[in-house]
Amino acid sequence: MSSKLSRGAEGMAPDTLRVEIRLPFGQGQIGGRWTPDAREREAAWDMYVELVTGTSLAELRPESSLRDAVASLSGLAVTIRRMLRRHGPAIARPKNDELTFAWVAVAMLNRVLRPFLTRWQPLLADWERRRPEGVSALEHERRWDRHEELRQGINAVREVLVAFADMLADAAGVVHLPTDRED
Repeated sequence: MSSKLSRGAEGMAPDTLRVEIRLPFGQGQIGGRWTPDAREREAAWDMYVELVTGTSLAELRPESSLRDAVASLSGLAVTIRRMLRRHGPAIARPKNDELTFAWVAVAMLNRVLRPFLTRWQPLLADWERRRPEGVSALEHERRWDRHEELRQGINAVREVLVAFADMLADAAGVVHLPTDRED
């Protein structure tokens, strides 16, 4: 998973990003060129800040709650939709055959977050409803036979979100900020 900022390389305009991100869960990859304009850079910064300051990129430690991680990813999906509305159609207008901020954001939403959340939110909620009295939510979560499978799915999403965050930092023209992730 990578994104590369190519400044004038291979006949590309200065500040053109070469986007290449492998997606989880058999969703393929996204790729193309993106030369963000001023509005797209602002939107990229907005989303980048959301990613690096929230818990979406945080390492999922053994003591971490899967419910909290899933809720964070669900909240990120809501935030992406709000950002798209707030920044308006200017971030979706095509420029030649290049990607746009809106295209990248919708790919993150529809090809990474939605497939994961559609599968795991109902399964986890069903398991949580079966919690016996006297057993903590975290202990019950750890007893689930799908606990490790969900943990691996969360980590797969996290890895892709790290690639998106790196690409967004490049698009915004900023130095990558420190996060709670392992590099």
